[in-house]
Amino acid sequence: MTNKSTSFAKFDLCIILYIVLLILCYIFFVTRLSYPLVNFDLLPLFILVIIAFVPSRWFPIESNKPSVFLIWTLYFVVYVPSIIIPYLSIENSFVNHLPYNGLMLLSFYILSKLKLNYSIKIKYFKIDSLLFYLIFFSVYLYLTFRLVSIFGFNLSFVNFTEVYDVRAAYKETLAEESFIGIRWLLYIFNPFLIIIGYLDKDKRLLLVLGFIGEFMIYSTAGFKTALFIGFIIVFFLYISSKYNLLKKFSQLVLYSIIVIFVFAMIGDLFFFSEEDSYKNILTSLTVRRNFIVPGFLTGHYYDFFSNNPKAYMAGHKIFGILVGYKSDYSESIQTLIGTHIFGREELNANVNIWADAYANFGLLGMLITTIVLFIFLLFYDNLSKGLDPRLSFTLLIGPLAFFSNSALFTSIFGHGAIWVIILIYLYKSFIINKNKAHEYNSKYSSQ
Repeated sequence: MTNKSTSFAKFDLCIILYIVLLILCYIFFVTRLSYPLVNFDLLPLFILVIIAFVPSRWFPIESNKPSVFLIWTLYFVVYVPSIIIPYLSIENSFVNHLPYNGLMLLSFYILSKLKLNYSIKIKYFKIDSLLFYLIFFSVYLYLTFRLVSIFGFNLSFVNFTEVYDVRAAYKETLAEESFIGIRWLLYIFNPFLIIIGYLDKDKRLLLVLGFIGEFMIYSTAGFKTALFIGFIIVFFLYISSKYNLLKKFSQLVLYSIIVIFVFAMIGDLFFFSEEDSYKNILTSLTVRRNFIVPGFLTGHYYDFFSNNPKAYMAGHKIFGILVGYKSDYSESIQTLIGTHIFGREELNANVNIWADAYANFGLLGMLITTIVLFIFLLFYDNLSKGLDPRLSFTLLIGPLAFFSNSALFTSIFGHGAIWVIILIYLYKSFIINKNKAHEYNSKYSSQ
């Protein structure tokens, strides 16, 4: 057996191990946190394990394409839980959910074609460094000033016990204003500054500015993501630079997930199994929140909207025109499902792009969502060619969070995934112009 075959076999075994650990964690740990466990048979569960495993054979385990990095991560945190968890938590879900599982399988087959070298001819502007940063900081400063004008200037550290109070105050203020720019700053603009500041030693000030910007968002809105995302980016950049792990990112993610699962389960088994206040806290904070909940909500989205009218994006400012902005529901689908599952109107049950697409347009909506995501990533791959892969990979962390937890068009326009396309385009235009100028100077300085 060659080294390549051994690597594939090891990876396949780890995929199976991940799926088995997900099942065991749900049955023996998460169900003790008031999550239901229905009667299940081993044969249907085995079939679902196969369905969950199959797409892992379609994607390369080593790739320099940023799209492959994003799809692998969606496979781990969205696809596998969406296939497995509903069968364990919802009655009669095996047969009822087969159409959804089939569409998810088809969707990831379509996305697997991104591994091929599709080339798009893109014309770039002639812009220099000054113009690029003038454009960037014009938008950045406008968004920052809007943030300060609405919520005030705040750089105070918020204790974790006070985070939800700060968030409640933020939502109360936001009820009177409309400002989506805070997520653009949180997930796109500040991370871009941190990435550029880390990669270029002459621009360390941008790194500091990016961290300050994220801390201001944490102080203002209580978003814990803002407190940690900068350190996650720096850690990612550090290990990818030091150990050249970008090509093997899928393996790094998979092995890290398995380690987290094992340590969380062992820790809860020996230390937090019978604790009333902290029962199974490790699996709850890691596995439940990041893997179980996406699958659990997906199952309930499909179950509810299979038996009730679709939403048809009636509340959307643009697409609501398709149904005259008239909905069968008086609240958003996130609030509707949160109330349906947990009986709490204040709980927004956000879900991934495919489950949301089904809630709005059924199986056809899932297919259209996949095609739009394919086009988005195809453009991003082509724009990223010739750039430092650490930049193009890391800048997708924000959109990854959107796609796994929001509707597609909300992710692209509302949360700002479209900005990664715009920024990469402008940045590459500047790099191309810079390289041409360098070649010109080198040519004529030697004459």
